[in-house]
Amino acid sequence: MLKSTLGTFGAKLLGAILNFLVIVLLSHYLGPEGKGEASLILTTVAIILIFGNLIGGAPIVYFTPRKSTRQLLQISYVWCVIIALVGYLSLTFFSIGIDQEWVLSIALLSLIEGFTAVNLAILIGKEKIGQNNGVGILKSISLFLVLIYFFKFSGSASLDNYLLALYVSFGLGFLVSSYFLVKVIDHKKPESIIHIFKAIFKNGILNQVAYILQFLSFRIGYYIINNELGEEELGIYSNAISIAESIWLISRSIAMVQFSKIVNSENNEANQTLTVKLFKLTFLISTLALFVLNGLPEKFYTFVFGADFMGIKSIIFWISPGILAFNLFLIFGHYFSGIGQFKTLTIAALIGFIITIIGTLLLVKTWGIPGVALATSLSLIVSMLVLLIEFIRTSKTKLHSFVIQKKDFLQFYELIKNSRK
Repeated sequence: MLKSTLGTFGAKLLGAILNFLVIVLLSHYLGPEGKGEASLILTTVAIILIFGNLIGGAPIVYFTPRKSTRQLLQISYVWCVIIALVGYLSLTFFSIGIDQEWVLSIALLSLIEGFTAVNLAILIGKEKIGQNNGVGILKSISLFLVLIYFFKFSGSASLDNYLLALYVSFGLGFLVSSYFLVKVIDHKKPESIIHIFKAIFKNGILNQVAYILQFLSFRIGYYIINNELGEEELGIYSNAISIAESIWLISRSIAMVQFSKIVNSENNEANQTLTVKLFKLTFLISTLALFVLNGLPEKFYTFVFGADFMGIKSIIFWISPGILAFNLFLIFGHYFSGIGQFKTLTIAALIGFIITIIGTLLLVKTWGIPGVALATSLSLIVSMLVLLIEFIRTSKTKLHSFVIQKKDFLQFYELIKNSRK
């Protein structure tokens, strides 16, 4: 498992570096206001996608070892089309600060990325982690190279060309993931399409509602900042959040492999033991990474992004406790998802979402964007604690089991040493 985790971490680290370079390009060539608008566009694509993942995300991973992949594809692709169409109509008739000229592209990008998400979910369900990682790297590299061409060499830095770069990146991801997918499609006996859809939707609505609420807890602040403070402030905030969220690659790398293992395992005691170990490993690495991130001076951020991006260090400071909490939330969340227990996830996410809304509206006008970061941190900490309490209650795990001890360092060392053999 560690080999897969390290491979995933390496892939996500490379992807994070490339995405960071993309942020730098957008910041320097489009400025805070243009960067804010670009963040709003990509965030809206992501929100449409999380509704698409009611059918095409974690539920597909869960059902891949259990159902016909052909039928899973048929159902998921149709759902992606429906969600993209609903997204297009919603953005056309309801104003949320998105310029109407970007609406069609947002819907099309959501559709392409939705198809890719389905393909990757099946690959993860088949434990093809390396192929999943490869697609992610390809998307990041292509986005960066196309932006370099447009912004630096052709001298045509604009949001239009940013969207074109996204088309190239998402399109390549879909094509390559489809190539990998063809090789793993199985020939299980077909079942009733309606029966499978109901099973997937029931699984998805329970699982994805939690992640919809969790994602909105992070991103609802973007729309509030845009409306209350403007696109320039949003550009600064989005850069700070992107930097802080880079720490997530630690837990996402670990949790992806954890989830793949759990959905293919029937030994829940072993799953619980694995989750506790991964909790401690994630806490240790994430805390160290956040100390490094907070140790960087403000001048570093203004040097990287430009003088107009002052205030990033303060935002990172206030969001850091939430980033750590969310790293740990992911470990528990993938455990509960892997065993098909979604109620606790939804309750935790709902509580966090309510805290985010109330806290953000109260703090944005008095504290500005640091207040939004603080409200988000409080939300994520509470959500993580709800999952921790439920995990302890259902698994009968003692609280002291989560304390990192000397033997844990020895076990981590042995895992790394053995992974090299």
